[in-house]
Amino acid sequence: MLSKAYYYYDLNLHRSRTLETETLRNRTKLQILPNSKQSTTTMTNDAKMTPTPSSASIQPSLQQETQTESKPNIKDKFSNLTGTIGDKFKGIETDKLKENMRHQKVDGLEYVDRDPTNIHRDLKVNFKDVIAEPDGVHSFSTVWGTSYKTYSVSKYWCYRLLTAVLGIPFALFWGLYFAFLAFLNVWCVVPFVKCFVIQMKFISQVWGLLVNTFLDPFFESIGKVFANIRMQITVNQTHSNSN
Repeated sequence: MLSKAYYYYDLNLHRSRTLETETLRNRTKLQILPNSKQSTTTMTNDAKMTPTPSSASIQPSLQQETQTESKPNIKDKFSNLTGTIGDKFKGIETDKLKENMRHQKVDGLEYVDRDPTNIHRDLKVNFKDVIAEPDGVHSFSTVWGTSYKTYSVSKYWCYRLLTAVLGIPFALFWGLYFAFLAFLNVWCVVPFVKCFVIQMKFISQVWGLLVNTFLDPFFESIGKVFANIRMQITVNQTHSNSN
């Protein structure tokens, strides 16, 4: 952008210098013509000895003037460049800049009720939830009101500053952490559990067949063998009579 402005500035400066040189040449030509007429009418030997200013003698002087004038002044260039850039920036509407600087609200995000699922239902940090004076122990009204203002303002701005400094880094950290956790859950844990369940279903069917075929009849037969055993226990108690 600066290079373009600098280029157009040099081009306009060159055009103005060329116009000035042309005007100077035209003026010198007009001055030469009446002098030549007077010399023809009143020509003397002395006039012949003194040479009239010719175009050849004027051209080098013009060239010197153009060379001296063609050297641009750096301060003028810088001031013109800064002026053009300032005009361009002034041309930008401030309303558009303000609109671009404003936060554009995200669709579907709650800005008033920021805890819709009641995750922090027990986290109540307002003044009335933390500090209270029961009956019989009341401080001065000024102390009570000033403490309320101090607590509210300090909590508000401290939380704002902490979130402004550390909110975005912690959001980045927890975003990466839960993304990694979701990746492990989706691609590692759930497929492993599903594979384990499928394998255990097969093993359970085989084990059930083994138990029903071999172990159940064996233990049922042993149970029937010991089921017919009868035991009778009698206890004889002797009472000694003392005289």
